[in-house]
Amino acid sequence: MTVYARRTERWEGLLVDTGYRTVVLYSTLAGQDDRSRLGVVPGTELARVEQLYGPATHRVNGRGELYLRYDSPYIVFRVDEGGHVEGWMIYAIK
Repeated sequence: MTVYARRTERWEGLLVDTGYRTVVLYSTLAGQDDRSRLGVVPGTELARVEQLYGPATHRVNGRGELYLRYDSPYIVFRVDEGGHVEGWMIYAIK
């Protein structure tokens, strides 16, 4: 298994290659207000995310947060208890 990680002032990335599958993740950092392709930024309300992206492919409840995963486009939104986006991550699995 090979793992690469990189962090800049605006995002952090991780690549994991198992020899069978490769997973690539890029995540916004706290305090950054980078926009998703459809304009979602930290603080965007959950209802607006669903209006822009439609129903999530998967909804996963975490400790005090909700994760909305979309398989097309490959993006995950982290939503706080108040229903606002904290950040987002894009991913690819090959």
